[in-house]
Amino acid sequence: MSYNRIEYLKKYRKTNKEKIARKMREKRAEMYGKQCYSCSSSLDGESKRLCKKCLKNQGKAALKARAKRKQEGNCCIRCGKQDIMNRKANLDGTGKPKEKLCKTCYLKRISTSTFKTNKYWKELLDLFNKQKGVCAYSGRKLVIGDNASIDHILPRVRGGADTLNNLHWVSYKVNLMKRGLTEKEFFKLINSILAIRKPSQLHGKSKRSCTL
Repeated sequence: MSYNRIEYLKKYRKTNKEKIARKMREKRAEMYGKQCYSCSSSLDGESKRLCKKCLKNQGKAALKARAKRKQEGNCCIRCGKQDIMNRKANLDGTGKPKEKLCKTCYLKRISTSTFKTNKYWKELLDLFNKQKGVCAYSGRKLVIGDNASIDHILPRVRGGADTLNNLHWVSYKVNLMKRGLTEKEFFKLINSILAIRKPSQLHGKSKRSCTL
């Protein structure tokens, strides 16, 4: 029986994933801040993982892969997963989503915009599940990537902190209406709208009703 080195390596990597990953973490921990992960050369830039050349090549490869996924249009442009969402809350002029993202990458984007890092996406998902997927104010069913949006209970403009205790999931339209209001001010606004008996008073002679 002939020895096939490629097949042997494939089989070894498949059966020893955890061992290889542990050794890689240990090796990278030793190299962190000292040598480049990719070419083992000395670091010559601000990055503590890659040299300038490898960092530039990595950026080009990432942009090329993203452009290819965007052209295909059937997978997440960030990670390549097939479970993409049709985002209605962020449409371009043609009525199509600007970017096709999977649920994980979408949550990572929200985490980055809220906490300046994407590592809290699981906490945001846990918060969504804790609310049982309904709006904290209206009680309507929420769908991540469609009508769900994250809201600060005490707005940032009022000194609210970017912490999980100050966040909850609400409907996209409700969030637009609340904007920089506190909860007390928001409920006061809603009560003042409900106090108007005739919808025609909201828009002059128009008979259209106001809905959230």
